[in-house]
Amino acid sequence: MTRYMWRRLARAVAMRVRAMSWVEVAKEVKSRVEVCRRWPDRYPAEWRALTDEARRMAWEETNAEALWVLTRMARTGDPKKRAPAEKLLRRYGERLRS
Repeated sequence: MTRYMWRRLARAVAMRVRAMSWVEVAKEVKSRVEVCRRWPDRYPAEWRALTDEARRMAWEETNAEALWVLTRMARTGDPKKRAPAEKLLRRYGERLRS
């Protein structure tokens, strides 16, 4: 597989992991929808490996953003927002330590 194809495949996987349609993927990678839809079957090992990595990255991004939001909420002056945010942050910290 060429580097160009690998990059197209990686971009397609990243988009599909984030629930984008095959039409959107095809536009992004400048290909036909029918061609893009066959990539998981045509390149199963590569597709699986890229999917695993893309899911891990998406989870890490989501986790980081949730942590950022909770931290901001915990710093507000509003006790109704602060208390639940602090509770979730404590629970998050406990999970990191275990």
